[in-house]
Order: sequence, then C-alpha cells, then structure tokens
Amino acid sequence: MAAEAEKTVKANRQGRVRTRRSWFATPLSVAAPERGTLADRCADAIRLRILTGKVAPGRRLESMRQLSAELDVSLAVVREVIARLQGEGLVRVRHGVGTFVERRQTDARSLRAARRRATRREAAELRQSVDPAVARAAAGRASSENVAEMHFALLERQLSMAGGDPANFTEADIAFHLAVAKAAGNGLGIGIHRLGARVLRPDLISRALEHARNHELAELHRALFDAIEHQRPGRAERAARAIAAIEARPP
Repeated sequence: MAAEAEKTVKANRQGRVRTRRSWFATPLSVAAPERGTLADRCADAIRLRILTGKVAPGRRLESMRQLSAELDVSLAVVREVIARLQGEGLVRVRHGVGTFVERRQTDARSLRAARRRATRREAAELRQSVDPAVARAAAGRASSENVAEMHFALLERQLSMAGGDPANFTEADIAFHLAVAKAAGNGLGIGIHRLGARVLRPDLISRALEHARNHELAELHRALFDAIEHQRPGRAERAARAIAAIEARPP
C-alpha cells in the first residue's frame, strides 16, 4: 500500500496533477491480526492518528462513508468505532455536521488501558458507587449553565424515546449523566463516567427500548434533574442510586 501511495505521488508530480489526499492515504492496514475484532483494529488505527497528533484537535474526520471505503469495512463497523471513540472522549459527533477530534484528551489517555480491561459488571458496580456521590455534589455546585445543559440532555432523552432510535436514546441518556458529572465539578468523576459509558454503551443500546418504556426510570431522571436544579443533595443522591440500580439489573 505504501508503494502504491508513493507511485501516486510521483505520477501526480510528473503530470502536475494536484489532488486532495485523505488523512488515511498514508500506510494503514486493519487486516493484520494485531488484536481483537475488526472494530478493535479500526478503532486502534484512528485512535493512533488522533493521539499522535496526525489528526489535529478540533479537526473534522472524514465522513462515515469515506471511512468505510478507506478502511474497507461496513458502515455498521464504522458507526461502532465512532461511538467507541466518542465514549473514550477522543471525538465528538455533531449530528448533521460531522465527527470532530476533541480538543482535550487527558482523560482518554489516562483511562484508555482501564477501559479495555473493564467488564460490564465492574463498570456497573463502579457506577452504583460513584453516581450517588456525584449527584449529591452536583446538587450543591451546579451553575445555571450546568442546569441548562442537563435540561437540554433530558429533553433529548425524552424526544429520543418517541423517535424509537436506540442509539440516539442511549447517547442522550449518557449526555445527561455526563452533564451531571460536569455539574459536580470533579474531573475524576467525569473520567469515571466516561469509563462507564465506554463499557456499558453496547449493553445500554441493546436495552434502550426496555429503558425507554420504563416509566419509573423516566420519573427518576426527572427527579434527579429537579433535585439538582433546586439544590436538594439528599434527593439527588437517592434518585441517582435508584437509576444506577435499575440500569445495572441483568437483562
């Protein structure tokens, strides 16, 4: 592949043809049996580009169709990879606009190894321990901007329930809990939340319909938001604990 890329460069120079080269035009292979699944290897390839600075923070990645063609994988694999990288905090998906490299990647670097080893059970247990404390802190520290972000995410969650899209519902749910973690003002709590989201995302997507139809869960999310908005730490803690317990139940 490297030889072909070099020939293309030479041919372009001789013919004075200027073409836009994709950021995947340099040697890249996902066929080599490096580790894990095809999605693992695709994620590693893109992750390496981001962490080594070959794709600058703030820059938009290629479209999913372009990535699918360049990596020679299906769109389903690309979607899984992008969702995974977003859970790691490496990229940010702006619907209708594109996928962008996040400007801050400290949390992603420090927790990357732990994410790969963590199991669903471990992530669920961690969440049940951490989420109540984070919610209590958020109820005492949330700014008006934090409250607005939580409110928006909660509305997105409610709208996604009607839309019937499991992935959108899950992303809105994760965004709500991330907003709660941000309101707590604890960087470690944000990192832990992202770790849990990374591990639990596939399970949450597969159970999105179940969770969307759970009226108790919907009321608890509303109760959590209300408690934080009105600065009631005890109520926020209880609501967060109940949510984590319900979502940790085995299918």
